[in-house]
Amino acid sequence: MSRFGKFHLLMAVVITLLSVWTLSGQHSGHQAKEPKAVTLKGEVVDLTCYLSHGSRGPAHAKCAQMCLDKGLPMGLLTHDGALYVILEDHGQPQAYQTLKGLAAKTVTVKGPVYSRNGMRGIAVQSVTK
Repeated sequence: MSRFGKFHLLMAVVITLLSVWTLSGQHSGHQAKEPKAVTLKGEVVDLTCYLSHGSRGPAHAKCAQMCLDKGLPMGLLTHDGALYVILEDHGQPQAYQTLKGLAAKTVTVKGPVYSRNGMRGIAVQSVTK
């Protein structure tokens, strides 16, 4: 086989391998794995009052509920002080709607946790009071 033929054969192999690699989704940045669902227990807080003045608990329940009813963002504050933004799982929106009525209550939620630029959020798929 001539050098010209070997070159074409080599290029065909390289192109084939790149095509298989690209189609398999193994290259980084294009197909991130969905995180596994975790179970977290904590207090439903309205993020506006909690982040601005640390307000939480039964004494703040009425105000927190008014904030959530206005559509302000909510979070889950775990017993160890970790704070998660509550995200709606678009495939199961009822769990998010349930949480909107549970300001200052301790709940157990299940769903995948996402993290970006220092923020954590949980896409709530189920809620237990």
